[in-house]
Amino acid sequence: MINNHMLRIGALFLLTVLSYGFYNAYLPITDPVESNYVLSAITMLKHNSWISPMIYDQVWYDKPPLTYWALMISYKLFGISDFTSRIPNTLIAGGSVALMYHLVYRIRESKHIAVMSALLLFSALQFWYISHAVITDGFLFFFSLAIFGYSYLAFAKNDKYSMVKAYGAAALAVVTKGPVGIVLPGLILLLFIAIRWFTKKDNDDYSLDKDIKLLFNPFGIFLFIILASPWYIAMYSIHGQEFISGFLGLHNMERALVSEHPKFNVWYYYLIIVPLALLPWTPAVIYRLKSIKWKNDFYLIGAIW
Repeated sequence: MINNHMLRIGALFLLTVLSYGFYNAYLPITDPVESNYVLSAITMLKHNSWISPMIYDQVWYDKPPLTYWALMISYKLFGISDFTSRIPNTLIAGGSVALMYHLVYRIRESKHIAVMSALLLFSALQFWYISHAVITDGFLFFFSLAIFGYSYLAFAKNDKYSMVKAYGAAALAVVTKGPVGIVLPGLILLLFIAIRWFTKKDNDDYSLDKDIKLLFNPFGIFLFIILASPWYIAMYSIHGQEFISGFLGLHNMERALVSEHPKFNVWYYYLIIVPLALLPWTPAVIYRLKSIKWKNDFYLIGAIW
């Protein structure tokens, strides 16, 4: 049983990597955002700078280093090219599809539902895009999927070990994208606990204290600190207040509060983007929304959101 499970994980990983990577050599790095990541990784290699992100021979504080590290390792192993620039996101895409299968299998205990879930992700337009673009979103998706999947297992099956895994994924998300990697999932999980408490029935065997203890798992918090803090401590020790004001101030707090692209500040933006992102499965999602049972399908709503 375990061997068959691992074989399906491996098959889904290879299917994604081979099919997604097939045309990578024909996709030039032209997007300005992609160019920033590629140029940063090349500059960091040039200066042998594995801690401080750099571009144009200068330190900059746009993003944490995980995506740069992946690019640098790819360049070290295979040389610098458009194709090798896309290898990390292709591999993490394979990991995301395989992880989707694994998590759904553990949640629903059905290989058919798990395989279908993985294939739905594999064929979704937005996932296809972020898996081909040289950006942080592919890595952030993988770690976010792990956070919410393992958190679900923790709450549904009272599995403390799964919550520790969720914290480990959150730490890597923070090294990928910044504090949003734990702040946003944390707020969503707190909201989930609140909804579980408000919607409980009198005869439910539900304990708010148990949920809170699961969420604030001390071993998970310790693992998070061990994995997430070294880069931040190193950057502060090297760059001091400049790192705090540049990274946490400008590129996190200010960009979270002030729109980076004001022209997209229209109320209908996500009404357009979300249906496009879900293609070709948009009609199926709309149909499913019509039959949602708000309490039982809370995770479906969260996944769509």
